Amino acid sequence: MGRLAAPATQEELHGGPATEFRHALTVYGSVTQALLSAAFPEDGARRALAEIAQAYGWDVGVVWVWEGRWTASGSSASDLTAKILWSRNPVRWMDFEVLTRGAGLCLETHVPAIEAFRRARAPALVECGLEPAALAPLVDSEGHAGFVEFLGPASREESPAREVVIRDFGVILGWFGERCARRAAVEAEASLLRSLFENAPVGLYRSAPDGRILLANPALLEMLGFAALDEESRRVMESRRLDHFACRDGFRQLLDGTGTARGLETQWLRHDGHLLDCLESLRAVRDSSGRVISYDGAVEDISSRKQIELELLSHTQQLEDARARLEEQSIELSATRDRALEASRLKSAFLSSISHEIRTPLNGIIGMTDLALGTELSAEQEEYLRAVRVAAGSLLDLFNDIIELARLGAGDQEPDVTAFEPRLWIEEILKPFARRAEANAVAFSVVFAPDLPAEIEADLERIRKILSCLADNAVKFTSSGSITVTVRPVREGRHLRRLGVSVHDTGAGIPQDRQLAVFEPFIKGDASRSRRFGGTGMGLAIASQLVKLLGGELTMESVPGAGSIFSFQVRARTAGASKTDPAEPRHILLTEENDLDRRILSHRLRKLGLDVTAVRNAPEAAEALDLMRLSMVLVSLESADPGALEMIRAIRQRQTGPNPLPVIALVPKANLPQGDLYRAAGANEVRSKPIRTRELSRLVESWAVAS
Repeated sequence: MGRLAAPATQEELHGGPATEFRHALTVYGSVTQALLSAAFPEDGARRALAEIAQAYGWDVGVVWVWEGRWTASGSSASDLTAKILWSRNPVRWMDFEVLTRGAGLCLETHVPAIEAFRRARAPALVECGLEPAALAPLVDSEGHAGFVEFLGPASREESPAREVVIRDFGVILGWFGERCARRAAVEAEASLLRSLFENAPVGLYRSAPDGRILLANPALLEMLGFAALDEESRRVMESRRLDHFACRDGFRQLLDGTGTARGLETQWLRHDGHLLDCLESLRAVRDSSGRVISYDGAVEDISSRKQIELELLSHTQQLEDARARLEEQSIELSATRDRALEASRLKSAFLSSISHEIRTPLNGIIGMTDLALGTELSAEQEEYLRAVRVAAGSLLDLFNDIIELARLGAGDQEPDVTAFEPRLWIEEILKPFARRAEANAVAFSVVFAPDLPAEIEADLERIRKILSCLADNAVKFTSSGSITVTVRPVREGRHLRRLGVSVHDTGAGIPQDRQLAVFEPFIKGDASRSRRFGGTGMGLAIASQLVKLLGGELTMESVPGAGSIFSFQVRARTAGASKTDPAEPRHILLTEENDLDRRILSHRLRKLGLDVTAVRNAPEAAEALDLMRLSMVLVSLESADPGALEMIRAIRQRQTGPNPLPVIALVPKANLPQGDLYRAAGANEVRSKPIRTRELSRLVESWAVAS
């Protein structure tokens, strides 16, 4: 891009008459004074326009600048804009305030640009009644920045000095405008930096190499508790140390190597003597020779964060100590459990041995007594032998109760399920007690629900023991009124799941303060009647343990003087329900996360003649529940954590209708004591794993229904 000549020389100005030369010098002086004395650049330029226009008798002076020049947007101009205007009289200025490039303007300088500008301006000037008097390019360091235009009576006489003045004014004004724009940009940047420094949320400072704080922002002064910088500077000078003096040598070594240091943890001393934990970053400022002349730094108060970290460390240590204690307790509990298991094993072995050692002589006594009673005896001898027989029988019953209770407490017994007709067998079990009650003028009745199946599968022997205990107590403690035994099925949908039995008597009842203890061993509900009828107080304890073994709970309601109701439910199913009907296949949904365990369990279930769909997790199980007709859901879990329990809930929630599918949970043996959690989540039954094939078969036969 071309450039205009430099300002006029003495030779150029001396080319005209002396008067014109002196006049030109006066104009130069006026223009310079106007530019330098104005408070604002626009005022200076306007006054300079006025000085030149008035000096040469012109009416209007205009400075045209390419749009975007002397601004942050750069110089990619497209339009000329009238930036500065001086007019002796009002003019119709808005008619030609902006000239677009479409009007024939170009960016070249010198004559082509001037001629194009004149052609573009001519129509507007004619309309306004103005005529061009003088025109010169506006030039800055990058080239053509616009035009300087004067309007008014055009001089008919040529004046080289005047032309030089106008040309030089374009150069001077271009330099002046560019300089003012740069100064404005510098001032704006300085204002921005000052605002950032003053309003920064962290402490900012500049210090001398000897530690004097040269500059500090309000955030740092507030952090350190000082009202002004001179207080902090005086303190540092008096102490001859920085607040973070202990780290000073390390800072210097680090800064000498890299020039910066970031994220250093330091301590600063507040005005009140309190130490602040801070996070600091520094930069060394060097002169042209590389010598460090100052340090710039940023400081953030992290005292609260450090306090939280210390508290977290303390809590972590406490948790670690608690974990160690729990681990020790776990080891101790494990050892205690092992000792208990060993004691249980020894007890079982002892019970087996003592059972044989005691029952054998007792049975011998009873047998020989029965033989002796079959011989010819005197009345006195027969009386003695019958007393021996009764005493031996009572002793054997007592021993059997003790052995039964001990075995139940050891937890090493399993139900023995068999098929039987409940009406026939329960009536047979209760006949002796009915005769005893009727002998005391007490009505004894057995009521069977109409929908009780003709044949069921359950543990008949243990049901006999439970019923015998409850009926015996009812007969013992009912002197008048009635005894009623009610038997009913407990179903889930159409399928029998439990057998419910209740024994209602109108006897003496049990005092309120003794009701909670009657299921404990050796506790008697009515001591006076117990002395009359005998007994050890173990009957209800044994019955309660037997009911638990069969998956139920023995409950009691009693009102002193009005009687008692003992109720229980035990697992049962309709006889033959376990037989597979080829027309109605049983389909099992198995969930197991472990791939190998899932394959093994699926294989064992298929060996039992079942259709199996095996999935890994709850979402897959939910999909299977939506798409398939199933007989049972078998959920294999590793723990009682919320995720495992949520799987059971999710499966249960997918089922709607009156006949929900049975959900069986297989859990590690150690989790069996948490069985209530699984049942609360929706499991019908909880078994330990690994499960034996025989037990798995019983489980499926008990719960699986036709698809």
